[in-house]
Parts: sequence; C-alpha cells; structure tokens
Amino acid sequence: MAIGRKNHRFFGSLRGRQAAATLDSVVQSVRLYHLDAVAYLTDVLRGLPVIAPTDTAAIGPLLLDRWAVAHQEHVHASRDQELQPASCLRRQIRARRRAMANR
Repeated sequence: MAIGRKNHRFFGSLRGRQAAATLDSVVQSVRLYHLDAVAYLTDVLRGLPVIAPTDTAAIGPLLLDRWAVAHQEHVHASRDQELQPASCLRRQIRARRRAMANR
C-alpha cells in the first residue's frame, strides 16, 4: 500500500483493496469497543486457523462483545472522563471571550 500526496490509497490489486478495507473495518470496530487492537487481532488470527469451517459455535468467543468480556485486561477505559476537563476549560475560555466581546 502506498499513500499519495492527496492521501490516496493504492493497492496492488482488487483483492488487496478488499483485504485492507476489511482490516480497516475490523480495527474501527475494535476501537468502538475500546479494545487493544493488537491483542484482539493477535488472538483472533491465532484462533481462526484451528476452527473448523463448519463449527460456527467456536467463532462466538472471538466476537468483539464476547471477547471484551473474557479479556477485561485489554479493554481501555473510556476517555470521556479524561477529555471532560479539557472540554470544560474550552467552554470557560469561550464564555470569557464572549463576555469581553460584549463589553
């Protein structure tokens, strides 16, 4: 994959683009669940080859929601609390600027 000046993505083939799109989708889903992407992908890629193609029940523990419950050590805390003070500070600064502008 190469990234061009205008942030274009060029792949060697259609299958390469499809594989990259699938991987991007999985990584974004992992982020939504606040999981460690490397730990999740490592576990899934190690577990998939040993599962028989007809054994659909064995795939269940590899699903994001179930994997997150089973591997709590790889769940990142939500950043909402971390980002809240900065958001509050920005609101206060904006309010002061508005007050100064209205004088």
